Amino acid sequence: MRTAWGVFSVILLCFGLLLTGCKKNIESSASMQEWLEEHDPKEEMTWQAYVREGDQYAAQENLEQAYMQYSKALHLQPENLELRVKRGDILFRKKLMEKALVEYTAVLEKEADRHDANLGVGKVYFAVNDHDKAAEHLEKASGGGCMYWEADAIMGIISDYNGDPLEGENFFLEALRCEPNNGDVLNNLGTCYLLQGKHAEAVDAFINAIKAGNTKKRVYNNLGIALVKTERYQEAFEAFRMSASEAVAYNNIGYIYYLLQNYDKAVKCFEKAISMHSAYYAEADENLKRAKAALFSKKIDNSQPEFEQHQAYSTNIISTDSALQETNLFE
Repeated sequence: MRTAWGVFSVILLCFGLLLTGCKKNIESSASMQEWLEEHDPKEEMTWQAYVREGDQYAAQENLEQAYMQYSKALHLQPENLELRVKRGDILFRKKLMEKALVEYTAVLEKEADRHDANLGVGKVYFAVNDHDKAAEHLEKASGGGCMYWEADAIMGIISDYNGDPLEGENFFLEALRCEPNNGDVLNNLGTCYLLQGKHAEAVDAFINAIKAGNTKKRVYNNLGIALVKTERYQEAFEAFRMSASEAVAYNNIGYIYYLLQNYDKAVKCFEKAISMHSAYYAEADENLKRAKAALFSKKIDNSQPEFEQHQAYSTNIISTDSALQETNLFE
């Protein structure tokens, strides 16, 4: 009987301890719930918080999320013009030009002289090749200081297109005052120098563009042209090689020798181009035939082909593009 009572007492003790433990767990769970509620507020974020998140997403190239956060902020601040500009910038980066223009225009309807909105409108019109309207708005933005250096950079390109490279040079230099290591602007400055016949300055500008990190093929192609203009043919060969391939470089330098009536070197270069890459056979072979014919004619009767006639074959430089290539800032 005593044994049975003892066993029963032990069971009661254990049951009591179990209840105590359950109580503590219940209290612990209640405390956790209170903690979660305290640190998970139900209140909506402030518009400033949405903007901060939008800026972070924009920096990470997550344009969809950035646009969403700016829209949430705009819902809380419907008269905030800066938010409209931010949305316009995102739409521009997504290449949704018409929608971007709607945002920028809505801002200018309320503040016609805003630098940021005028820059946005100017960029949209430039992107769709309406240079006159672009210039109209970019001129208003260019006086806003270094925050709006893009306005000067684009105005420089427009000036070059309009046949005024000296004006373009001034715009590019102003942009570089704010962004001295911008490889795109340096490339465009080099192009501007070439258009003015400032070949040595062009070489320096293209080299600086490459040093600044602009290693696009177009920059090497431009450098090759500038080096040819300064009669640095070996360096020009290396630049053309970097812009496309060694076969293209041999063809291009061969064509330069052809224009200079150095037909022996031209023939060797064209033959080298053909042997290295069959894809360029037709073009290089045609150049080779012309060079051999000119060389034969020169040896027989010392005749000198007219330089103007050779210039008509300028398409026979088959690098990435024989023309000067300015940089589109929106690529």
